[in-house]
Amino acid sequence: MILLKNCKLEFRELNEGEHLYDDVDIHTYSVVSAQYEKRDGYEHIPDICALPRLYQNRDLIQATTIGLPEYNPQAIEKMKPYERKENILLLQKPYFPLEHIFEIASAINKALVSSYMARESRYSEYQEEVFSVRNNEVGRPYSFLLTGLTGCGKSAAVRQITNLYPDAIRHELDGKEYVQIPILMTTTMVGNMLDLVTAFAVKIDEILDMGTYYADRIRKRRNVGMACNLLKEWIKQFHIGLLIIDEVQFMSFGDGNSSFENLVGIAEDTGCSLGLIGNNDLNQKLYKYPRIVNRIMSSRIEVSCNDEVSLKFFVNAVNRLWEYQWTKERTPMTEEIRRQLVNDSMCNIAMLKALLIQVQYEAIKKFPTGGITPEYIHKIAEKGFSEMQTLLLQDTPDSERKILELFRNKSASILEDAKKQEKKARAKDLDKSNDGNFSVENEWKIGQVQNILTFTDDYTESMIKRAIKLASVKNPGLQNLDVKQIAYEAKQILDSRKPDIKVRMAKKKTVNEEAEAAVREAMRPELKGSEAV
Repeated sequence: MILLKNCKLEFRELNEGEHLYDDVDIHTYSVVSAQYEKRDGYEHIPDICALPRLYQNRDLIQATTIGLPEYNPQAIEKMKPYERKENILLLQKPYFPLEHIFEIASAINKALVSSYMARESRYSEYQEEVFSVRNNEVGRPYSFLLTGLTGCGKSAAVRQITNLYPDAIRHELDGKEYVQIPILMTTTMVGNMLDLVTAFAVKIDEILDMGTYYADRIRKRRNVGMACNLLKEWIKQFHIGLLIIDEVQFMSFGDGNSSFENLVGIAEDTGCSLGLIGNNDLNQKLYKYPRIVNRIMSSRIEVSCNDEVSLKFFVNAVNRLWEYQWTKERTPMTEEIRRQLVNDSMCNIAMLKALLIQVQYEAIKKFPTGGITPEYIHKIAEKGFSEMQTLLLQDTPDSERKILELFRNKSASILEDAKKQEKKARAKDLDKSNDGNFSVENEWKIGQVQNILTFTDDYTESMIKRAIKLASVKNPGLQNLDVKQIAYEAKQILDSRKPDIKVRMAKKKTVNEEAEAAVREAMRPELKGSEAV
């Protein structure tokens, strides 16, 4: 294969705070055209120059903060209780970075750069493709292990960082084209090495929009060794820099499953970096694989909230999430409430969100007489979250499954209650909608009234029907009156409620004044009779 060197890259000049692909919607397009920034010492490596630089602290906070644009305090005032209950589940969406996101961003950047430094791009004339292959330099790419309790924000932080990189980058160099997939991340809740490689194949299919092409190639080879060889081939073909595996603790770690150590072999042969994510129980499981321990354990990132800085970031998340309230009365944040939320959530972001949702749910059902207080929050935490807190401290795959199930059940319970309340509201609305309805014998009068009023003015059919309905509710005997009297009553409503009902057509009708006068003249005797009554 021919080494690609002296590639003439067109480097972008970026201002402070700017990054590659800022001008491209990388979330809409999974494959984007390569942009390059000059990186001192790496100018000859296109796969590095095409990566966004590591974000500075302020830029990273801004880039990874996700608010809730759907939240509208004015709209909440008009919401029905069941709508408020449905909307509190939106609290799961906002993201406010915690302190560990900076370590994760640095680890991912280091993993990518070290991976591509350990490789070189070579062109195969036979296959007519550019491959990323291991070079002869001494050293190994940087890999990392990310651990922490369930719900502490490990996976969410990694996703926020990976979202800063394009899914795939298309390079065109010296008339040769190839696709670079910087990061390939998958979640493995069950299974062994073969299932893991299949999950990576599915991800490649999604990024490249290949249907099930690569996944099918794996499924035809129900052999771990052959599957691993295919993964090596794809790492070279698509210049994959980092493989990230989430929820590693759920993989099969039986004594006979030594194939898990194939990950090290894949990394050594290809120069690809590894990132493993799991709970603290994962540490013990990995110690039976010495090659993985030697490669990863020294670069372990442990997510916790046991220092002043990490606590400050968590408190910031508490403050920001508290701002989203769907209760009938807003409760200002106090130092006592803040402290109670931190304690009852155990500094766990998933627990915090679940607790805030439950507190608002209970307050929407029946707002507490004394308002939402620290005591009110703690009472809800003791009643509905003590089991979660116990399971959280156990920190095993089984306890994590139970915690996730409890989280899902709480959300499902709130949604089910909201749906039941919504059904009851529909039933009440049905009863109310029957008020003022014309009987079958008198429905023909509605059509006649519409003919009169549409002829005399530019009211729409729906506006007239609504006005007749309102007039009928006001006067239950309306449907028994003459058509002209009904038209008069409806027009009174229309004229008196112009801001609410009367919406002018985009293209106004030309009113025939003589015809309108004739209709009014015809209605006059009825109108006089109505006034006499």
